[in-house]
Parts: sequence; C-alpha cells; structure tokens
Amino acid sequence: MFNSLINFFIPQTMQAGTEKYRSARILVIVMLLTTIFNWLGVFSSISISYTYSGYLLSVSGILTLMIAFAFRYGLSFNLATHIFLSVGFVQIYLQAWWGGGLESPSTIAIFLIPAIAILLVGRKGATIWLAIAIATVFFLYFYEKTYGQLPELYDVSKRVIFLLNGIVGMMVCIFTIILTIDREKNLYHDILFNKNEELKISQNRLVLTEKLASLGELTAGIAHEIQNPLNFVTNFSELSVDLMKDIQEEMSKESIDKVYINELMVDLTDNQEKIKYHGKRASSIVKGMLEHSRSGTGAKQLTNINGIIKEFLPLSFHGKRAKDINFNADYRMDLDKNLPQINVVPQEIGRVLVNLFNNAFYTVHQRA
Repeated sequence: MFNSLINFFIPQTMQAGTEKYRSARILVIVMLLTTIFNWLGVFSSISISYTYSGYLLSVSGILTLMIAFAFRYGLSFNLATHIFLSVGFVQIYLQAWWGGGLESPSTIAIFLIPAIAILLVGRKGATIWLAIAIATVFFLYFYEKTYGQLPELYDVSKRVIFLLNGIVGMMVCIFTIILTIDREKNLYHDILFNKNEELKISQNRLVLTEKLASLGELTAGIAHEIQNPLNFVTNFSELSVDLMKDIQEEMSKESIDKVYINELMVDLTDNQEKIKYHGKRASSIVKGMLEHSRSGTGAKQLTNINGIIKEFLPLSFHGKRAKDINFNADYRMDLDKNLPQINVVPQEIGRVLVNLFNNAFYTVHQRA
C-alpha cells in the first residue's frame, strides 16, 4: 500500500530504474514520512498543552503534502527538495524558539535538515544547509546569552514528557528514514545486478551472433575449398578401383606378371596415400569451421599462425566471390618459414584473420 502511494507521487515522465527515479522515490518517501510524523506530533503537542507546536505541525504536514502533489504534477526535483527542506527547517526552528531555545528537544532536530539534504541534493547542497543549521544554533546561543533563555510555551510541569516525546520521535524518524533509504538502495542494487546479468547474456549472444555471421560469410568459401580435396578423394578412389580390377584380372591369368602386379600395387599405394592426404585436408577444413563457430572462448594453445592463414585466406577469398559475382582479386602468401608458434586461442585468431582478409578484399575491390 505504501509503495503504491509512493508510485502515485512519482512524475510519470520519469523512467523507472534510472538514478533520477531512485532519487525521486527517496524524496517522496521522506516527504510522506515527514507528513505522517508531523500529524502524529500534533497529538503529542496536545498532550502537553503545546498548542503552538500543534498548529505548526499541522500546517507543516499540509504544506509537505502539497509539495508532494506539486512534484507529481511538474515541479522540478531540485526545487521541490529545497522547498521541502525550507518548510522543515522553519518548522523545526520555530519549535525550538517556542520550546525554550537551545534547551528545547527540537533544537537537535535542526541537524536533520543537512542529513536529509545530503541524501537528496548531494554534498554541495547539504554543505549549504549544514552552514545554515550551524548559524541558526549559534544565533540562538548568542541571543539567549544576550537576552536570557527563551520562554517555554507549553505546560512546564510536563517538560519530561515533552523531552521524551521529542527524543523518541526524532530517533524513530531518523531510523525510519534511514531504514527506508537502505531498502531503496538494496532494491536498486538488485535491479542493477539483474541488469548487469542481462547485459552479460546479451553480450554473449552478440559475440555468438557475430561469430555465426562471420561463419556465414565463409560458407561459400568452405564449399569451394572442401570440394577440391573431395574431388581428389573421388578421383583417386575411382583409379584405385580400376587398379584393383587390373590386379584381379592379372591374378586370374595362368602366367602372372609379377613385375606388372608390383607396379599396380605401387600405384594403388600412392592413390591410397593421396586419398588419405586429401581426406585429412577436408577434415581439417571442417574442424577449423567448427572451432570458428564455437560460442566459448576456448583454451590457449601453441599455434602455427602460418597454418591458420593457409586455412582461412582461401576461404575468405572464395566466400567473397560467392557473395559478389563481380568480385575478383589476386593474392599470394609470403609466409615466414621460421615463424615460431605462439600461445593463443586458435579460433579467436582465426576470426581476427578472417575479418582482416574480408576487409582487405573489400577495400581492394572498392578501389578497383
């Protein structure tokens, strides 16, 4: 219920979750608590025949509520805060003046104003209110030193009750305000924590999307590159089948030409080696693309950068050709044979090189 009341006084133009919204909530909470404590103080004033205080607390409560309504309907945050602090200061000062000056329990409450100010308007504004509060206390001191103690405009026989009500009231007021503000701080801490977690998830998704987009640009290049070793595998497999037929045919003869069979076996062995080589070449391309598309960061390992360049430069080139039929470029690899291996994440370096290759091909094509 109290939270609904707070939300009612928050200007609808303020965006929830922002620092301004948090400050506005604290201002509204403090104003509502002040209004409630002021009206409770009216009954305390009546109990000790302190009619001046009763009227003052009633008027102060009404004015504070009016400020809250004005804030809801367009009064700026800074102006609403300083008007509220001014009303509170005048109320406390008059209570101290009518209640016996420096000896009035209300005098201590003067320092509530700079304490509330530092929560609402920051250190600069709070410093000004602190100076005003100190100046007020010294003014009371020098006034009483010059003209004597101010009169106590209440039933003096009930002074102990007045002191008790004032001290307890201030303690409860301060504790309630601090407790409420602490709750608001924890609430926004949770909100910020959740926003931070959502941001991390979004960042991870963005990284994955970028990786997949980069992989998508290489799809045509992959198809072209993997087709070459597959063609070799297919061709040498067919040749191997023919060689096996020749061997079987020769073995079926009564007079076997061992020299010829030996030549066929050597050719068959060479074919199998070539099939093995190009099969590994195709497997390497697939493995590289799987590593390229992983969502995790991977682990660092000793990596041959030349090997990654040989892997991804043709893929980038053919990917660009498939994406733009008008694209064409010439390239050659001049690699340092003595380049040492470095400890990196291969798929991350692969993505970096792909982006560099893509940008280079794009620039060359634009300038052409």
